[in-house]
Amino acid sequence: MTSLFLALSLLAAADAPAANDKNRFSSPTAGFSITKPATWRFASVEEVAANRAVARLNDKALEEQVRNNANAPLVAITKHPEPHDDLNPSCQVMLRPLGQLKGAPPAKLMEVIVGGLQKAMQDFKIEKPIQQTTVGGLPAGHMVATYTVSNPE
Repeated sequence: MTSLFLALSLLAAADAPAANDKNRFSSPTAGFSITKPATWRFASVEEVAANRAVARLNDKALEEQVRNNANAPLVAITKHPEPHDDLNPSCQVMLRPLGQLKGAPPAKLMEVIVGGLQKAMQDFKIEKPIQQTTVGGLPAGHMVATYTVSNPE
């Protein structure tokens, strides 16, 4: 089983991890950086794709869409190398065009994402509802949810 912490970043394009700090990913193009815990690891695009290939969702149409159309994350961080026999905390930062949602507050964007997650995962449960907050001085949204993604094994 895999546990996923969803980090929603509404920026654009990607660069490589910062060369001067092995625990920091930075994308000047996207205007984004993140520092991972020293004991965690950056996951490769190939590892992310392999995990998506074996994940099973309640919504089979969404499962197929994720498998066939999902973009690679800007950065992915995991606590343990995959495959891992237990829960594996992780963080993936995804970039998406905003389209008609351009200018919407981050909490509204999270509502759209959460709706899809609730359909895809049978046990998706909101523990703390979406709240407006700030991250790095910018408007953001925050929530806590629990759910399970499993593979056939």
